[in-house]
Amino acid sequence: WADYASSDFENTQGFTNVQSDSNQYDGDSNSWAFGVDKNFGKMIVGLVISSYDSDLTTTFNDGYYDQSVDTYGIYIAYRTSRLQIDIGVGSGSSDIDTGRRDLGNDKTINGSTNADVNYQNARVQAHFTRGRFTITPRVAYRNIEVDIDAFTEIVDSDTTGSAIFSTSNETLTTANVSVVGRSVQSKITEAGVRLAGSMGRIAPYMDVSWNTESTTKGTYTTETSVDSNTEQAVSDAGSSWVLSGGVNFALGSRLVGGINIGSVNGRNDYNETFASGALSINF
Repeated sequence: WADYASSDFENTQGFTNVQSDSNQYDGDSNSWAFGVDKNFGKMIVGLVISSYDSDLTTTFNDGYYDQSVDTYGIYIAYRTSRLQIDIGVGSGSSDIDTGRRDLGNDKTINGSTNADVNYQNARVQAHFTRGRFTITPRVAYRNIEVDIDAFTEIVDSDTTGSAIFSTSNETLTTANVSVVGRSVQSKITEAGVRLAGSMGRIAPYMDVSWNTESTTKGTYTTETSVDSNTEQAVSDAGSSWVLSGGVNFALGSRLVGGINIGSVNGRNDYNETFASGALSINF
């Protein structure tokens, strides 16, 4: 089987009183996965390879954050006519590139590092069919841990002077910036339901879920001077609800697939829309 997904997202959190300060960013991501599995009665055992790429642009300092992740995992499923239980674990590595504008000389400060990635997920769902319609309630849990290596941001020295400082008091030689390593974690608990209708070889569906996320809080350097403006806290994932819809289809007895589009809703700091497609060949 194969799966591809794409999403566009943005953080809309800004400062009320300080126009130049902002936690805002916008970006997009793309991911793909290939897997193979085998039935052992009611049990399914499989292997999966996946890749994820994201590109973010920050409002503050005209920055960017690019990340690519490659993982390898295994999964086990138990399926009956009514109940399905899935468990998966995996690990991999990530490459991270960052950049931001140097306000002193208008050059770009660049950095790059690596990270180790580990994930676990579990899902339990049941199927209830009435005529042409199937209702599938579910609960799921996902956890991802990322250990980011320490790295150094390269700060180019200025050779011509800047418009901010006069020649008499500016320092043209700059120092690189050391960034400490950091471990971050995201845990998501989901409760959802899907309503699908059978129309022969195609089955349209609607899906809604409620997600509660617990993440490692972000950190950043605060202002060095004191003013009357209150600094805004780092955004908190909190909870959200996801609405999506799509169509599953069968092309013969061995080839099945589906497409899906949706959006993440209910957060006052973050918006996301996504689309995905999947194909599966049965041997």
